[in-house]
Amino acid sequence: MRVSLYDYEKRDVERATFIIEDTSPEFVNTIRRALYTLVPTLRIEEVIIYENDTPMYDEMLAHRLGLIPLKVDDIDQFELPDLCDCGGKGCEKCQVRAELEVEGPKKVYAKDLEFDHPDVEPAFPDMLITEVGEEQRLRLEAIAVPGLGLEHAKWKPVSAVGYKGLPELEIDEEKLKEKKITYECPQGIIKVKDGEIVHIDEDRLPECRMYKEYERATDGAIKLKLRDDAFVFNVETDGSMPLEEVLMRAFDALEHKLKSLRENLEEEVGE
Repeated sequence: MRVSLYDYEKRDVERATFIIEDTSPEFVNTIRRALYTLVPTLRIEEVIIYENDTPMYDEMLAHRLGLIPLKVDDIDQFELPDLCDCGGKGCEKCQVRAELEVEGPKKVYAKDLEFDHPDVEPAFPDMLITEVGEEQRLRLEAIAVPGLGLEHAKWKPVSAVGYKGLPELEIDEEKLKEKKITYECPQGIIKVKDGEIVHIDEDRLPECRMYKEYERATDGAIKLKLRDDAFVFNVETDGSMPLEEVLMRAFDALEHKLKSLRENLEEEVGE
């Protein structure tokens, strides 16, 4: 298997495109599922609302708080509640508390949450939560716990992960010349004039979204097919964890599962 970085971008979140070759759809899909489900993050799980004079229902407010991506310097300093020594009852090893108390008129942002742990903060401080009007109050307590995406989507460290077969061109040059086809790809990847290819940029094929358009516009002289042994893999974080860390943790989780499976199978076969 070969992996190469095709594109990388970092702004508020990190986005990357990889080319993965000499593999199978099943294996690439396993990576996708691991990124979604096996990397632990910290999210608000419980909200205790003491006062809420705003028009937003308590349930909706709690839902919005639960979807705020939280950054933590080292997620390993926390234990999953089910694995914690406290048995999930709640302690400093498996939960972080935050308080929020505001009086209107005021817009309430994620940065207004005051966490009792110095290493925890919202990934997007200016994320709007709600708005408190004149003579309105909002007072609540939120409890954040580590979790996995397989429990609930809010714990996913990625907002989008997907893949497709690596596109490749099939060109019938004789047909192009015979029909004197003229065609220019809207993405600027290929240009044909009077049956002659005047420009082709195969390095940009992973970006191509035309698929059936090539075949339709050139009467089948140019076709774009997707390989089943090479893939364009896209991943985007939600800002709570660096992309490299998300990838490494997903691979470590897969390795741990495979090791555990192997040991159990060896034990069963040995018996």
